[in-house]
Amino acid sequence: MEEVRLSSTQFEGYHLAMSLYKVTDEANAVKVQEQLQKAVAEHKDSFCIINPEFVVTVLQVSLGVHKALHHLKHNKMRTESLNTEILYNLHPAHTITKCLDTMGLKSIKKGFLAVIISKEGQDAPLIPDLEHVERQDINDLSDYTDVVKMKELYDIPDEVMEFERGFSSEVYSTLALKNN
Repeated sequence: MEEVRLSSTQFEGYHLAMSLYKVTDEANAVKVQEQLQKAVAEHKDSFCIINPEFVVTVLQVSLGVHKALHHLKHNKMRTESLNTEILYNLHPAHTITKCLDTMGLKSIKKGFLAVIISKEGQDAPLIPDLEHVERQDINDLSDYTDVVKMKELYDIPDEVMEFERGFSSEVYSTLALKNN
């Protein structure tokens, strides 16, 4: 499965697609970032680039997107665009700059997760043709996850890591309770 497509009954009219990409030559990561920056700037309310080193599963991203859409619907966004609101809702800190620096476009080196949110009846933006990038199977997302960095970012105790699903559960709990 190359990508994931989701629709939400809670947010009728919105569709979500996620695709995973590998940067084939890390020396060219800055060029890839620059190319993606243009696409994000043009579609800041429907296109989000996420550093997959800080993503456990697609469910985590879906949670962040749904919180961002909820904030949008109720005029409670803490950031200026849906793109940054998604990143904000994926990061445990309350500092927008930290969220963007850690999870966003500037931090990608090995790969990125592209999230496209489209409204029903509108064309979804397309990932631009990029040099030094290969599309990957979304099921390979865990290959990009940096457990050591995530453990530090989410302040996950060692004893939680001993449980089979303790790590991902701790991440989900942290994000679900953020700002509540």
